This record gives sequence, C-alpha cells and structure tokens, in this order.
Amino acid sequence: MQQPARLLVYRIDYKSHLTWRPQWNSNPCCVPKMLNKMSVTRLAELSNLSKSYISQVKRGKRPPSGDLIMSLEEFYHNQNKRENGNINKAIILFLKSRREGISPGSIQFYKAYLSKAIPVIGLNPSARQLSRYLNSLKCSQGGKHAYYRAISVFYNWLYSCRSEFGYRAE
Repeated sequence: MQQPARLLVYRIDYKSHLTWRPQWNSNPCCVPKMLNKMSVTRLAELSNLSKSYISQVKRGKRPPSGDLIMSLEEFYHNQNKRENGNINKAIILFLKSRREGISPGSIQFYKAYLSKAIPVIGLNPSARQLSRYLNSLKCSQGGKHAYYRAISVFYNWLYSCRSEFGYRAE
C-alpha cells in the first residue's frame, strides 16, 4: 500500500494569489534546502519526475508533490547517516591525534564540546554557519569562548595534512 502524501497547506493572500507553504513531518528545512542546492536534472533523477515539473517547483510556480517531498527527505536522511558516521570518526581520530601527555581533562573538554557542536555544524561549515551556531548558544560569553576554542582546534586539525579526511582550506 502506498504511503499517503505529506500535507501541503494552501493559503490565499490579499492579492488572491494561491501560494503554498509546505508542512512536513520530519525535517522542515531539508526540502527547500535540497530544492535550492540540487540541479533540476539531479532532482528529476532522484524523484523520477519530469524536469519541467521540477523547474516549475524550483521557481515557485507549482507546489512540490508528495512524491518529490518523500524522495528528498529519503535522500536527506541517507546523506545525514553517512555524514554522521564521518563526524563521529573525525572526532575520535582528532581525540586520538592529541599529543601524548595531554591532560585527560583536556581530552574530556574536547570530547564534550565537539560532540555537541560538530554534529550541528558539520565537517565543512562556512564562517557564517560557525558564527550563527556560536551566537545561538544559550550560555555565557565564557562558555561560547570555550566552544570556539574547541571548534578552532578541531578544524585546524581537520584541514591540516595530519588528518586523513583530505579537507583543504579554500
């Protein structure tokens, strides 16, 4: 039996144009982000829908169908599973790479702060994403600075030749 399509909510604005505002059950931000980041061809291949329909959805001429939303959510969740595995691996390798003789308290500090921050901001964030994350924290300036120190050391290691991830600064 086929799953029911996600609920799409329609509202009529004052100019009597029909506009749509999607409401999805899992992650409300994944579908618009995926629509903007992926090409029409890639979206059509992923969802088995026509390129013309995808193009109309991207331009806002038509609302996304339930099939398109489900395809994008499935792709998003599969992508997140792979990235979360890489994130955990990166944090573990970073902690193992710390020089011998470092205080166990320092290792705990890095582990505590990085295990909260890196899954949220990812392995390749922009400066704006880092700034937004630090500003969104509900702690004192000293607490935010502690996050900044841990994140800074982690990304310096990640983008160095010592890490096996192959990230390079742009």
